[in-house]
This record gives sequence, C-alpha cells and structure tokens, in this order.
Amino acid sequence: MFGISSMGVGISAKRWLPSTQNLAERPDKFYPQLWFQTLSVTFLGCLSVIAYVNFETATYWELSGFSAWIVPAYLLAYTACSQGTDYFRYTHRVGMFNISTVAQAYLFVGLALGVYWITDVLNAGSLFVSLTIASAAIGCWTFLRIYREIGIRFQLFKRQDLAKEIKLGFPLVLVYLVDVILSVGDRYIIAAMLSVRDVGIYAAAYTLGSLAMVLPKVFGVVLPPLISRRVDAKDEAGAKKLVDNASHIFLLISVPYVAGALVLGKEVLQLYANHEVAEGAWPVICIVAIASIFYGLMLLKANILFVRLKTSALFHVNLIAALLNILLNILLIYLFGNVIVAAIATMVSYFLSYLWLSNKTKEDSMDLSIEISRLLSIMLCTAGMALVIVLAIEMSNLHGAALVGMGVSVGCATYLTLFFMQPSNRAHFTRLIQEVRS
Repeated sequence: MFGISSMGVGISAKRWLPSTQNLAERPDKFYPQLWFQTLSVTFLGCLSVIAYVNFETATYWELSGFSAWIVPAYLLAYTACSQGTDYFRYTHRVGMFNISTVAQAYLFVGLALGVYWITDVLNAGSLFVSLTIASAAIGCWTFLRIYREIGIRFQLFKRQDLAKEIKLGFPLVLVYLVDVILSVGDRYIIAAMLSVRDVGIYAAAYTLGSLAMVLPKVFGVVLPPLISRRVDAKDEAGAKKLVDNASHIFLLISVPYVAGALVLGKEVLQLYANHEVAEGAWPVICIVAIASIFYGLMLLKANILFVRLKTSALFHVNLIAALLNILLNILLIYLFGNVIVAAIATMVSYFLSYLWLSNKTKEDSMDLSIEISRLLSIMLCTAGMALVIVLAIEMSNLHGAALVGMGVSVGCATYLTLFFMQPSNRAHFTRLIQEVRS
C-alpha cells in the first residue's frame, strides 16, 4: 500500500532537491508531494480496513490482538518516517538518513521485546503497534529538524503539475511492483510446482548468494543525490567518475565473492541451515552470486536513468527482467524439477536485462565504463585466492565453523596481497579513495 501510495508523485523532489541550495526553494519541492502522499495513504489505509473487515471471519485471516484500524495508523506513521528520512537523503545528509533509518528498526525491536517482557505477549497486534510507534517517533524527530530548517507549508499541487508529476513518476511505481515480483516470484513458482520444503531450501541458499547485492543498494542511496548535483552543475565528467568508481568498488568485492561461494558455499550453508539443505542447494549460492554481479551493475545504470528522468525506460527493463524470470522459472522447473534451475533462471534473466539496459544507456555520457585490464586483474587475483583456499582446506583437518573461518581469513589475505602487489592497482586504489573523500 505504501509502495503504490505516491502514484509516482515526488520524483521531481527527489531529482531536484540535491541541487537546491536555497532553503527558501526547498518547501516548494518537498511539501506538495508530502501532502499528496499523506492524503493518498490515508485513503488506501481506510480501504484496507474495509477489505479486512470483509475477510476477518475466515480462520486464516484471524490475527491475534490485531485490529484493522492499526493499518491506516501505521501507514501514516511510516509515511512520516519515510518522508523525513528521504528529505535528508536527497539533501545529502547521509549521516542523518542513516541514523534515522537504523534507529527506526532498533526502536521497533526494542518496543516489541519490551512489551513481550512486561506482558509475556507477542502477537500481531503488539508488533504492529510497536512498528507504528517506532515509525511515528522517528517521523516526529525528523520533521522537527525539517521544520527548524524550512518551516511548514500546506501547499498542494496544481492540477496540471500533478498530472505531469504522475505521468513522469508512475513508471517508478510500476518498477517497484515489478521488483517485488522479481524478488519473490520464483519462490511462489517453486511452491506451486515443487513444494514448500523446496522453497525453504532455495531461500536459504539464495540469501547467501545475494549478499553481494547489498553494496549496489547502498550506492543507490548515496549516488543519485551526488550525481544529480554534479549534472545540475554541468559536471558530467565528475558524475561519470562517480558511477565508474562505484562500479569498480562493486566488482572488487562481488567477483571474489563468487569464487568464495564456489569453494566455501557448501560449508557455510551447512552452518547456516543444515546438511540436507547444503547438499541439495549449495550450487544456488554460486549461481545467484554471479547473477548479483549483473543485478548490481543494473542498479548502478538505473541511477543514470533516474537522474535523466527516463522512468519509462526503467520500467521496461524491470518488466522484461520479471517476465523473463517467471517464464524461465516455469519452463526450467517443469523440465528439470529442482531448485538449482530457478537460480539459473535468475542469472539468465539478470544477464539479458543487463545487456538491454546497457543498450539504453550506451549513448549517455555518464554510462559506466569497465576497464578490461582492471577486470582481468580482479579475476586473476580471484583465481589465486580460490586456489589458495582449496589448498588450505585440503591440508587442514578443520571442520565446520573453524574451516569456514580459516577459509575466509586465508582467502581475504591472499586476495588483498595479490591485488596490492600490483603497482597499478595500488595507485588506482589510492586515487579512488581520494576521489571518494572529495
């Protein structure tokens, strides 16, 4: 409900706030989209109450301690929290953004556990109320700081401006919905065509394989405001350098992660889940890790399309990725009947979508460039790291967590040693750190 509540309204604020230094101009960009989403999410929340009342007589809809009226209250609280944190994100106060985001999560956990310790009750109602209070508290804190900075203004969009905003931003709402399908659709297909047990096996391995995706998602928070500011200042070269540096850092981590998943994935999965899951699904870790490379590069390129406000292109790429993923999953699972082919479907869909997205951005001056020489250097260092890990495992008598810890330690030390032994890599890394600091 929250994901669709904006209807795409707010894209102009996200795009232009980073380069708006004049505090007097910020209210005009921030408040109209805030009030629109507040009204929209209130309407959707009330609809959810009506829908829940019609379903709650069914046994499987009964949630302990839950009232339907918690939903609109939570949606309003979360809107305040999200809007407040986004203001600091797009005005490039990353410290405030991080503090408020992390504080909301830990405050929720603290409240839920506190209620449980005091009342010995943990149910749907207490979780929703805790989440609502945590979101409202962070929302109030961020908006107090926003009020001190730009005041408050009850300003709505003019009809023609609202129509333009929805036309421009609605594809991003569709991107959100498609991304949800892309993220979890394969689990539903596995459940329908195989079993719920196979979903659990696949999910455990997929989680480990997709850890490398965290980094490009972090870049997705930091990069758009920085790129927007440079583009608006006519510094296209500086914007491209940011994208190139982000892609290089991502490859430095994601490529060796694939090798680590290949040689240590089975042991890690056995610790994380159990022997049965590890035997049945450990190849999923490596395959998804490879898919994560293409997914991460897609996210970096998507930042370029966002800054250019090419929202329709973003939607088309995500839609194709989702359709490919679903169709390939159905076909491959039907033919082979195991969860490993679901990971292959993910990898193929991400790879083909990356190629199509690259075609969309190839004429853009900001499009990221991957130097073949640096990629080869990373791959050679990764190969050396994998070989040393395999030899260390063969020569050791360790098992379980001790074996994994030894493999990770030896692998990291080997990779860093091989990488920094090359003078060109040392010089490039030093320059990269200096550019990031500046």
